Amino acid sequence: MKIRGLIRMFSFAGWRLAEITFSPEAVQVRLVCDHRRRLRCPDCGRKVVGTHEEIRTARDIPFGPAMLVLITYPAVRARCRCGWSSWLAPPQIDAGRKVTLRLLQQAVRLAKDLPLRKAAELLGVPDTRLRRWDKSVLAEHLPQPNLDTLRFFVGGREGRRSRARLCDGRAQC
Repeated sequence: MKIRGLIRMFSFAGWRLAEITFSPEAVQVRLVCDHRRRLRCPDCGRKVVGTHEEIRTARDIPFGPAMLVLITYPAVRARCRCGWSSWLAPPQIDAGRKVTLRLLQQAVRLAKDLPLRKAAELLGVPDTRLRRWDKSVLAEHLPQPNLDTLRFFVGGREGRRSRARLCDGRAQC
């Protein structure tokens, strides 16, 4: 049986699709390093040497009836002569959270439109984790507030008289 389009769905720059295993509960995707391309140093642009490989996993968006999609990939420890050293992973995978960026985007979209528990149930993750993802993605992409145009009333009671004054974001009230 041939399934078309999976290479495009699981295309990660620098890694190629090696194997996909389907079961009713889970889909296992295995990536391998694409050695046709040399790794480059982000500081100086020279070719770097991969010294170690470590197998890591990341979650992806649900695929068909399978709620759990695991992507297994080798993270490469790369070193350059300029002194730069780091673990390299596919750019579409957030290695700290161990999820793909498209799962994070889907989670934020669902959390915006649905109650948090329903969105977490659809994605198969705990609601506390979904709340953390939502807050961190919003913190990365929302601009800083502009307090120069903020105007508000401050009210207070002083004895029998009440007072209110208009403040703006620049001045102290």
